[in-house]
Amino acid sequence: MAMRCKPGDIALVVRAEHLHNIGLIVRVLGPYPGGDIDLPGRGFLWEVECKQLQMWMMNGQVRWRHRGPVPDEYLLPLRGQQADREAETFAAQVRPKKTTQKQARAQPPAA
Repeated sequence: MAMRCKPGDIALVVRAEHLHNIGLIVRVLGPYPGGDIDLPGRGFLWEVECKQLQMWMMNGQVRWRHRGPVPDEYLLPLRGQQADREAETFAAQVRPKKTTQKQARAQPPAA
């Protein structure tokens, strides 16, 4: 199966386990080397970084980080002006408008 992204790409998160992460713009750093966040069965994982905090859930605990793993199939690489426009439109459509009580309890810590 062909990879969607490559190291150095800027990508839009188009699918995620947590709604908070959908619509985030990330930089693809390289293959995920492993660590305390594990996503078994999700295919090839990239290590990405983001200016906003991303959310992961491990062993019942919420983890907020700027860097971490994201499956290749969850990312849309942004290349060229048309891709940028499409990504902006897509992000505006999929970004959650309302926060549920459950999501509110899992909000990132204040900076």
